[in-house]
Amino acid sequence: MTTTVKVHVNGNYRATVQHILDGQPYGEPIAVNPQEEKSFNLHHGKDNSFSVYEEYLGDKQA
Repeated sequence: MTTTVKVHVNGNYRATVQHILDGQPYGEPIAVNPQEEKSFNLHHGKDNSFSVYEEYLGDKQA
């Protein structure tokens, strides 16, 4: 079984997603920019998880 995770960012934020496989970072972190959506698969392992970090990019310029 493979699990697909979809991350969508609203507002003026950037998200960074890191896949954790068996307690260790797996692959490069995935950056998701404002108004963007990305998907990634969690690969097989004893323990799969992911972490999401949000960064506020400030007020949008008029």
